[in-house]
Amino acid sequence: MLQQIVHAGIEISSSLRIPSALCEDEGFLRTFSGRLQANDLPRMSIYSSVPLIVWRKRGAADFLLYGSAFARSPRQVMAVAAAGVAASDFLYRRATRAEVEILSILAQRTEPWILMNLLHGLGTLSRQPEWTARAISLISDIEIGTDHVLAEEYCGIVGQGQMKVSPDALSPRTVEGMVRKLVPVHKLDGHHFGAFVYHLSGRAPLALVELFEARLERAQHVSTEDDDPIYQPVPSPATSRWSSLTPIRSSPDYARSLQGLLTLLRKYRDCASNLEELFWRFGTADDTTLAALSAFLESEDEGEHQVVIHLLYEGPTQVVFTHPPFVAQILDLCARRGSEVERKAREAFIANTIQIRGAFAAGGGPVQFHAGLSERAQAQLASFEPNTPAFRLYSELAGVGPIVFPGLQEELMDEDVE
Repeated sequence: MLQQIVHAGIEISSSLRIPSALCEDEGFLRTFSGRLQANDLPRMSIYSSVPLIVWRKRGAADFLLYGSAFARSPRQVMAVAAAGVAASDFLYRRATRAEVEILSILAQRTEPWILMNLLHGLGTLSRQPEWTARAISLISDIEIGTDHVLAEEYCGIVGQGQMKVSPDALSPRTVEGMVRKLVPVHKLDGHHFGAFVYHLSGRAPLALVELFEARLERAQHVSTEDDDPIYQPVPSPATSRWSSLTPIRSSPDYARSLQGLLTLLRKYRDCASNLEELFWRFGTADDTTLAALSAFLESEDEGEHQVVIHLLYEGPTQVVFTHPPFVAQILDLCARRGSEVERKAREAFIANTIQIRGAFAAGGGPVQFHAGLSERAQAQLASFEPNTPAFRLYSELAGVGPIVFPGLQEELMDEDVE
């Protein structure tokens, strides 16, 4: 009768209560479950969770029998129902062995809809100490293919909170395996991927560098047919709303990760914009970054010098005032490569300092930029010997006057006068 009602398109507000009540009878429950399992009631598969909930209360053996069958069902709605029942309420109770076995079967599926309904259950399961290792193993086994929505959900499973896997629970080897799964995905520009990179940056920074290297290499061979999605090897940290990857700077692999990014910048100049931004999310104006940049500046390869010059444009904002010793050492190294390299480095630092970032609108009076910049540069001059590269830089900055933009109200009044 229910199947005929569903087939006719009739909506009954209490329709879920009908099979729930009938399933209290074991004979009906077993018959209903068996016919769902045999796919005899295709229109009734939307009620697949009902018998599973009852079987879970009655006993582990029958729950595992039907839960496993539903998890393997060619009907995705039945597999999703199995995921929902088997992983429900883990925040408030301990998982059973039967539930974990059903989740293990579901982790072998490849359909995005099923896996997306499974991930949070596995994340919550990982917070139960007796099941942490098993949950992480299942997460590591999941194949996400090229689906960018599934990839975003997969990345979102790592983080803080009771429904996510703690980054501290993941070994470097596990991180490397998870990262490799992201190589075929055509774009990784979501918030969860940015958070994923942040959470894992301190544990396995080299794995992240290898991810971008593998994606850049794949981009050289990916199809460019019109029907294929555009493959974006390196996402923009800005559009993905990444934070600074400060955990990397406490990693023993910090220096090697910077060296790896510099190598990528030298090899893949067509992706330099996002790679440069990524470099400065890894590095900052510290001794480790200085050492990595110095190695490129001391090279005989002019292409490596150019990589550093371009990076200086995108470096930390106002670095000439926040880290003058860092700037001075970079300029000294550039001066050793010749006056032209030094001049380009000075231009890069000046552009970084006076660049007006972001959009602005002023409804009142005029807006002034670079106010006080000349005075700050004048104050730095006393720290450097005349005729040194740093002295020349701050002398040029001392000559930069304020820029005044008229307010919106002023511009409108001028237009009325005209």
